[in-house]
Amino acid sequence: MSAEKTGDAKILVGGIINCDRNFQLAQFIRSVKGLSHKNKKIVCIDNGSIKELQRFYRHIEGIQFEKVESKSNEREAIVAAREYFRKKAIDEDYDWLLIVDQSIVLPDNFVERAIATGRKIISGLYFETASTNNANSKIITYLPNLFSFSGNDGKNVTVSRLSINDVLPSKTFEVDMAELKVIMLHKSILEKIGFVYQDNPLHGDIHFAMQCRKIQQKIAVDSGIVCRNNRAIVMDAFS
Repeated sequence: MSAEKTGDAKILVGGIINCDRNFQLAQFIRSVKGLSHKNKKIVCIDNGSIKELQRFYRHIEGIQFEKVESKSNEREAIVAAREYFRKKAIDEDYDWLLIVDQSIVLPDNFVERAIATGRKIISGLYFETASTNNANSKIITYLPNLFSFSGNDGKNVTVSRLSINDVLPSKTFEVDMAELKVIMLHKSILEKIGFVYQDNPLHGDIHFAMQCRKIQQKIAVDSGIVCRNNRAIVMDAFS
């Protein structure tokens, strides 16, 4: 039986955080520390303004805090952190890499459920919100972080966001593209893809999706495991 099936898989959990938005940090840290998979190492890269990381985070155990080389803007720093984690997972022979942004709160069984899909690229499911005013009321629409697209060259691409109806009822399915705030990659994928900075964040997601397409891999999602987006609290419609 493989390590992935026995629960012995070696996982690198790479958190991308910013101490300047510390209202999200406590929930995020509890989330990654609370992951039930045992054989994991948690490393967080802080893109915030704090210089004395070890002093700032001295009371937090079980997480290694680091910085990457300074970049011109935060989006570029986020991409650099993803690429740092990719190379670290390769160099230190991890079975899986899970990259997660501090705005996302993971279910404690996320790793096990992701591995159980049997796929090699798994996106977490979370929701953004859009609101419209209708007479004296406001209508809020929940939008999955998942997309379909057409086109083959990465430039002339038509992108369509999936609807909440596309992810219900709970199931494992494949998508062309996902926002990259929570993505889990098997070691067999890590040397075949990379994270490249683009001026537009959507273009970065498209670039990643095009790399997946070139190596004939789809992005899998288990819509039975919903992550909480701290910017959009979602009712538990999946229980």
